Amino acid sequence: METLNEAIDQRNRIKWQFALLNRLISLAAAISLAGVVMASWSLVKPGAEGEQVVLGLVAGCLVLILRRSAFVWQEATVPEFCLYLDMRYGSDLKIPLRVAAADADLAVPWQEVIRRDFMAFRRAEWRRLLIAASGLVVPITLAVLLVPRAAPSLKVALRQVSQAVDSLQQSATLTILQGAANDPTERIWQLASGKTVALELLATNLIELKVHAGGVEAPVIELRRTVASSADAGAIFQTFQMSSVRSAGGGDVNNLFITSFAVSEDVQLFLPNLNRNTPLASLKVRQLPVPKVDLQVAGQIEDPWPDDQPLPLRIKVHGENPLQTVHLLIKNEQKVAKELVANVMTEDKFELSTDYRIILETYVDNDIADIEIVAEAVDRALPTPLTGRSEPLRLHVASAYGRYRKALGTLRELKAQVDGMAGKQLATIPPEAVNLAKKAVDESERSPFFDGLDRMQMRRFATLAEELGADPEADKLFELSQSLNDFLFEHEILDDRERDRDFFVAARALSHQLETPMARRPLALATVIGRMQNFLGGREERWRLRVARLGPDFVPPTWPRISGQRPFHKSMNQIQSLDKKATAAAQSEQLTVLSRTVTEYRSWLQELEALEDKMREEDDKSRQQGLASARDTLKELQKVQGEISTELDRASEREQDQLSDQWPGTRSKQNANLKGTRALEGQLKNLSPNAATRIQAAAEAMEQVIEAGGAADYRSAEAGADLAGRLLRQADSAAQQSQQKRRNRGRRRRVTGDNYYGQSIVGGDLEIKREYQVDRRYREDILEEVQTSQYDDENRALLENYLRHVIR
Repeated sequence: METLNEAIDQRNRIKWQFALLNRLISLAAAISLAGVVMASWSLVKPGAEGEQVVLGLVAGCLVLILRRSAFVWQEATVPEFCLYLDMRYGSDLKIPLRVAAADADLAVPWQEVIRRDFMAFRRAEWRRLLIAASGLVVPITLAVLLVPRAAPSLKVALRQVSQAVDSLQQSATLTILQGAANDPTERIWQLASGKTVALELLATNLIELKVHAGGVEAPVIELRRTVASSADAGAIFQTFQMSSVRSAGGGDVNNLFITSFAVSEDVQLFLPNLNRNTPLASLKVRQLPVPKVDLQVAGQIEDPWPDDQPLPLRIKVHGENPLQTVHLLIKNEQKVAKELVANVMTEDKFELSTDYRIILETYVDNDIADIEIVAEAVDRALPTPLTGRSEPLRLHVASAYGRYRKALGTLRELKAQVDGMAGKQLATIPPEAVNLAKKAVDESERSPFFDGLDRMQMRRFATLAEELGADPEADKLFELSQSLNDFLFEHEILDDRERDRDFFVAARALSHQLETPMARRPLALATVIGRMQNFLGGREERWRLRVARLGPDFVPPTWPRISGQRPFHKSMNQIQSLDKKATAAAQSEQLTVLSRTVTEYRSWLQELEALEDKMREEDDKSRQQGLASARDTLKELQKVQGEISTELDRASEREQDQLSDQWPGTRSKQNANLKGTRALEGQLKNLSPNAATRIQAAAEAMEQVIEAGGAADYRSAEAGADLAGRLLRQADSAAQQSQQKRRNRGRRRRVTGDNYYGQSIVGGDLEIKREYQVDRRYREDILEEVQTSQYDDENRALLENYLRHVIR
């Protein structure tokens, strides 16, 4: 350095180098301390990634604020440097420094002084850097120890920070991988919010959409139709969620999502993350001249549609090429079946219009199913025939049994509404309940599993519901609730038991299947076995509920083995495994296993049903005993109430003093009778709700007797006592009716025509005799004997009238 300017430049370079190192040390201190704080907090609260990020940022910012001097440095100027040298070295050197001569060569003594000063300046800066760097030992050591333990949580936290930054920049790129209609070289378009890109594609195409977007959730793509004549133009007809791009290590690339798809009609592409109202792209597809197919229902659709009733369809096809075939595709869950509608023999037919009726029973495996029907037409285009399809026709289909279960479900909804009103202040039942009753009647007409008596009862439910909707009465409300309960209870028993016996029908079909050679079987054995196992799975669920309802005292002895080992399922698996051998011995063993399974199944049903019948008999017996006991108590209450009424009889004609003298004893009897009536009310609530209602009214009348007698109003007390007596007699009559009804109630079997329900009993347990002749001894002979007896005219007329009504 020969001039003063050169010395200043060198000193500033030294200051800049050490200032840069000081800044790096400060940043390292901030990062290490932030990492320590984040790692420490992640060990305290592992799931609080947001709190970790905030605490780390706060700690890093505090370090940078405290060390802000490291980021501020000032260049030395010539006057300042000259002043510094004069003050420090001017006394030793007699040669003055001149600021004006900054470009002139320095004296040799000053050059040596400046060189020594630079060396001292470097040593001082190094010393300051070492002191600053020594402060990194503790945070770096802690970071090395803590960060590996909290690495997953820190990774999530840092990813959130990255996503927050990336969310400020969103972009979408559309690439045509296949099927560009115009310029094949132009395949990539940048999509922007508020701007729509119009693209034309071939019928066979493939599009890739890549989106760089913020947020935790993946973007959702919406495709909307653009056909102006379509009824649902502009409506969303397809949405799908994009997939995140994964790196080679298996992790997600932050906020980068990609999806490939193809379009078959003109659509608009929306990305709600960017713009919900304006499409990002309008995609127009050059359609091939495929046949145009229209599928409609020729008539009114029932919901649900009976699977055994032909569905009338009207199919119209128009093609630009001659037509070849028309099919119906019936989709049920994951299965698709095809049924031929028309095979066009002429080679010059371009249009076809036909009515077709299809029965869906063979295409439905479940009792209630949602199916989709599509009409498909194939033309004679060359070199490859073109296929056109109609819009799908979606139907809710139910089998006869499914409609039966649906009607019972409607009745359960009606009962829930009726029971909900029982505990409230009496009011008209809502119109929804009346509609449910009418709906159940309509549904019963469409199911063969309800007989004439069932339908008559259901019409009675609808009549009661209408009457309660117009004029609420507690008696009718309780009658409707009890009738619904009995009806549903009876059908639940019938349904469970008769549904159990459908296994015998399936076993008979499986036996025929096993006896048929494998090549001639209409269905694969695996399909039949799978359906039987599904049926057994459903029955096991019902058995579990029925056993739980029996209680611990009536658990069938074989139930633990049935539920734990599942022997019927094992037998089906054994039959299926033996079928692979395809030998006569294997076939014989299959039939043996099936016969043994049927025997064990029948034995299990008999055991379960016997215990159910026993429990019901004991419950009925206990109920009858309870009603008998309650009636005995009622008779005692009636007797005492009659004595009270006698003591208050003709109160208006008797002396007031006489009644006042008798009142203390009468009041004592009435209080005792009131206490017994209240106790009896709680006992009868479950046994006979109608009787309990009258008991409650009788207790209120007794309270009025006590209140009127205390006020010396014996005439009102007499009326209340008489009313309480009448109500007690009515309660006794209602309890008697309940007792008689329970005693006379029996289980009936449902018969439709000559067939037992479901035709489910192998061998049958119901004998139907045709052309049955009544023995003359029970009709003509007895009538002749009665008519020839000696009676006077009055007795003869009375007897003939009685016999006429009885015979009818």
